[in-house]
Amino acid sequence: MIMLTHSVQVMQTMLDICESFAVDYDMKFNCVKSVAMQIGLRYNCTCADVILCNKPLAYVIQSNI
Repeated sequence: MIMLTHSVQVMQTMLDICESFAVDYDMKFNCVKSVAMQIGLRYNCTCADVILCNKPLAYVIQSNI
């Protein structure tokens, strides 16, 4: 699944909603394979952690194409 948002705060809210849905429907995320990516002009700026499964997601760096 790919989720796009305009801010880290909105991404965290979306992940919280997805986690609630997963609990309600007895589903689980593979948090080891889940990552966050920043794109755009500020892709290399430090951002707040995004939490999934009570653990921060790793940020991956985009390559400039």
